[in-house]
Amino acid sequence: TIPYKQAVMPYLDVIDDKAAAIGAVNTIVNRDGKLYGYNTDYDGMVALIRHAGLSLEGKTELILGTGGTSKTAMAVANQLGAASVWRVSRSPKPGVLTYAQVLEQHLDAQVLINTTPVGMYPNNGRSAADISRLPGLEGVLDVIYNPDRTALVLDAEARGIPAAGVGDEGGYAPNLKKDEDALAVIVGAIERAGYIPGEDFMIAIDAASSEWFEEASGMYHLPKSGKVLSRQQMVAMWKRLAGKYPIISLEDGMAETDWEGWDMLTK
Repeated sequence: TIPYKQAVMPYLDVIDDKAAAIGAVNTIVNRDGKLYGYNTDYDGMVALIRHAGLSLEGKTELILGTGGTSKTAMAVANQLGAASVWRVSRSPKPGVLTYAQVLEQHLDAQVLINTTPVGMYPNNGRSAADISRLPGLEGVLDVIYNPDRTALVLDAEARGIPAAGVGDEGGYAPNLKKDEDALAVIVGAIERAGYIPGEDFMIAIDAASSEWFEEASGMYHLPKSGKVLSRQQMVAMWKRLAGKYPIISLEDGMAETDWEGWDMLTK
């Protein structure tokens, strides 16, 4: 995870072309003592594009945001033959358009991908862009995973524009009542497929808990249940879930800036 996705790269023997294009790795495989670096986010983004039935070849694309996911979206767009790809930010940056510049220069945009957190729970009703001002849009994608259909996606669908927002970079995020329900659904799916949880399949979690964290109070706001947990309660929750489900790894179990919480989690 951040910042290690980039910091680890000099220590690898081989870096996959997709990971190199993004400039980060999220998976390392040890093959006979050689370390190979990959970035699975790339394939997830491709899956999201295909799920929406979109072709990027020859298209003008806008990517909202300048974070790590925007780099994935840009690498994928270039590989899939987009004619021009522009990242968009609220503030001026070298090589990046502002929203005002988009309206002045790129009303011809055909594909829009949101990689910002605008519209994520608990701000579900917000939209990252006013797509009514982009008359040439042929497709809209949103990498937000909660809710599974954002205001941006719903707006696009209402206008007859193909859209997909089934989770972060191609993952699926159904509407469940509790956070733990996702684990129960996964275990149930493993069993219904005829396999044994914990033997044939294990679960790896990327909690993205930085999105739940309130810096000022040091509290975590769980996205589904709405519960508010302290650092101690978060650690206790992960310990309970690890004892109940076949969880083999936990990524981003605490917020990236919550060093006190990480100290508790790793003891």
